[in-house]
Amino acid sequence: MELPVTIGTSSIYIWNCDGILNRLQNQNDIQNIRCFLKQYDPQILLLSETWLVGSSNNQSFISTDFKYNNDRDTFDSAFVPGGVFSNYNYVLSNNKDQIKLMNASHESEGRVIFVEFREFYLLHLYVPNNGQTSASNKRRKDWDNNLSLWLRDFLPKFQKAIVIAGDMNCAPTSDDLSDPTFFADRTNSTQSGPIERARWNEMIESGNLVDAYRMLFNFGSNVMSGPDRYLQGAFYTWRGKAAKDESSKVAKYEGYAMKLDHFLVQRTFMGRIVSCDILGSGETSTNSPSFMGSDHCPMRLIIRNNSYDKNK
Repeated sequence: MELPVTIGTSSIYIWNCDGILNRLQNQNDIQNIRCFLKQYDPQILLLSETWLVGSSNNQSFISTDFKYNNDRDTFDSAFVPGGVFSNYNYVLSNNKDQIKLMNASHESEGRVIFVEFREFYLLHLYVPNNGQTSASNKRRKDWDNNLSLWLRDFLPKFQKAIVIAGDMNCAPTSDDLSDPTFFADRTNSTQSGPIERARWNEMIESGNLVDAYRMLFNFGSNVMSGPDRYLQGAFYTWRGKAAKDESSKVAKYEGYAMKLDHFLVQRTFMGRIVSCDILGSGETSTNSPSFMGSDHCPMRLIIRNNSYDKNK
């Protein structure tokens, strides 16, 4: 059942769109995106894996449908009213508060946007995949270590709570996998092994953070086993695509799913979390309108605002 977004709350949505220009070249995807925006009317929308490096194509669609117009010619990390862009990420806001671009010195690829709202700081991440090569392994290890150090050094200096959100390319628990046995094979996944989980836990501890979704919803001990466990429900944010033909490599992941996208908050902030929801379901992402053409579906976090006075 759809939960209403009430007065006195902030709603944050994250979605790895798997190339926004690809989505905007497909009429079905465009229609599904417009239906999503109309149904949920996000206050803050975070897009990752946009691949908008130096491109201005179709910007008018995004800004018009999200109630904002701007005349910038390129997408970069500069501040613009209502939106902040980087190489891979896009933060849109129709919040009444002005958003302020902050410095995220631990990262230089354009995979991080750090902004300040009146009620909280927001760190939007598109974390690189661990990959199968030694070079990609090192890149991810350095990324994880730098983020942990940044959290340890800077969080104590902040006067507000922080929300960390995005595609983090990690399934930190077995509950985040549709088939833990399948994904335990390193040739099938490098997002859920003991190394990735150890660094995830170090990052969590560095900021005294918790997974907001997992704090509110946990499978517990009565977990189904095998590739069909909870696959049809809204429990995972990434799903394999259906095979186009019998020779398609994509078929390897058809019928499998992971939760790779997360909302992390400080433990003391959980009292202000109204809900945290995964907004997509289905056996594959290919024919599910809730994925809007991507292999990831959106997630939503609703926060109760401290400054809201219900008597006004």
